[in-house]
Amino acid sequence: MSFFIDTTYRSNDTELMDDFSMEGDLLRDTLDKLGSINKWLGGNKITIDGVEKLLENQPKDKQYTIIDLGCGHGDILRLIAEFGRKKGYTLKLRGIDA
Repeated sequence: MSFFIDTTYRSNDTELMDDFSMEGDLLRDTLDKLGSINKWLGGNKITIDGVEKLLENQPKDKQYTIIDLGCGHGDILRLIAEFGRKKGYTLKLRGIDA
């Protein structure tokens, strides 16, 4: 059994998340699972590390705006807010989703 994904084939099928008619329990469950996937596969850490790198040499007395396009539940924005509080940054966070 291989643990690698064969990326030589790309599906042109519409992704479930691109179905704008999805709602209710199915949507909540899907977003919850995406949040777990981001947490366990390192997506959250990669994002926070990237934000930290972008801000590391920036003055803390300024306000910075971060926009998350396709924010889902906003779990990444909450992590960025926590990061900003801990590091002393003033962040204006905006999430946009369908």
